[in-house]
Amino acid sequence: MFVPPTTQWWQSQPSETPIERFGSARRNVDVQTVSHWLTGQNLQHQSLEAMGKQASGREYFRVIGSTHPMVVMYTPVEDKPAEIGGDVAGDDLPFRHVRRWMESRGLPVPKEYLWDAEKRFLVLEDLGPVTLETALSESDRSMESLYGEAVDLLARLHERCQDANADDLPGLAKRFDHDFLRWELDHFREWLIDERRDEPLPSDVLRSLNPMLDRLADEVASIPEGFTHRDFQSRNLMLADRGLVMLDFQDALRGPCCYDLVALLRDSYVEIPEPLLSELIERYRQQRTGLPDAETFRRWFDTNALQRKLKDAGRFVYIDVVKGNPAFLPHIPLSLKYVDEAFDRLPDYRDLRCQIAPFVPELSQEF
Repeated sequence: MFVPPTTQWWQSQPSETPIERFGSARRNVDVQTVSHWLTGQNLQHQSLEAMGKQASGREYFRVIGSTHPMVVMYTPVEDKPAEIGGDVAGDDLPFRHVRRWMESRGLPVPKEYLWDAEKRFLVLEDLGPVTLETALSESDRSMESLYGEAVDLLARLHERCQDANADDLPGLAKRFDHDFLRWELDHFREWLIDERRDEPLPSDVLRSLNPMLDRLADEVASIPEGFTHRDFQSRNLMLADRGLVMLDFQDALRGPCCYDLVALLRDSYVEIPEPLLSELIERYRQQRTGLPDAETFRRWFDTNALQRKLKDAGRFVYIDVVKGNPAFLPHIPLSLKYVDEAFDRLPDYRDLRCQIAPFVPELSQEF
C-alpha cells in the first residue's frame, strides 16, 4: 500500500492521525468586530455585508458606504494549512506576495489598501458581486465570449510568469510531484469511497488499485511544468469594469502546464459543452509557446482532468465531514461526470475505471 512521506509540505494530516469530524463552519470573526476595526483605522463606513465563507477558512466582508469600494478579507492563523499548501501564520500573507508580483507583471489583480498582520485583516479593492460563474446568467455575454476572455487571460498569465522562480515567489519551491498527486488520489479514495461506505476498501481491492493510481500519478507528474495559479476557476474570476480580475492565487506553485486550464474548463460549478470545450483548449494552446501538437496536449489535459476531478470529489466530502461545510456536496456529480468523460477519452485506463466504478455509484457502470 502506498504511504506518502509524513513530512511533505502538502499533507494536511497523516491518514493515521485521528481527526475531529463534523467540524464547525461558523465564522471566526463577526461584522461588529470588523466594523470596530475599520473605525479604528479611520476607514469610515455605513455598514458591512458578510460574504460567503471559503473552504479555506478565509472570510470576506463588503464595506458599504466607504469612500472607495472595499472588501475586508480575514485570514485565520492555522497550525496547518487550511487547504493543502495554504496560508500559515506570519507577518505577511502568500496572497499579498503573489498579488504584488502579479501586479508588477501587468496582470489584473485587486488593489491592496491596508494590511493588519496582528488582526489578520486585509483591505482590498471591491471588484463587485459578479463572478465569471454568475456572469453567465447575469450578463448579456455568451459563454463563448466570457470563457474566451478567461482563456486569453490564463494564456497571458502563464506567458508572463513562465520565468518565475522560488526567488520571486517562495511558493514556487513547491510542485505537483508524484507523491503530491498520489496523495491526492488517496484523498479521493479515503473520503469519496471509504467515508461513504463507512469502511475501508478490502485489502485485495487495494492491492489491485494502488498500482493503477501510481500509474495515473506518474503520467500527470511527467507533464511539463510551469507556473500554476492552482484554482483558476469561475468563482475566482471577477467580472469588473476593467474586465476579468483574478483572486485566490495565494497557493501558486509549479505544476503541470495544463493544470490551470483543467481547473477552468473542467470546473465543478460550470459545465462547458462540446465543441466549445475543444475549441477553448485549442485557443489556449495556440497562444502559448513551447506546447506540443494538439493531440498530445489534449492527452495531457484529459489525464490531468481525470486526476484532479477524482481529487475534487473526495475533497468535497472532506470539507463536509471535517470542516462542517456541506456547500460543495452538490458539485460532486459534475466532478464525477468529468471523470467519466476523461475515462471515455482514455481507454488505456479501463482497468482503473473497472476498479473504482463499483464503489462510486455516480460513475457510469456501463463501459
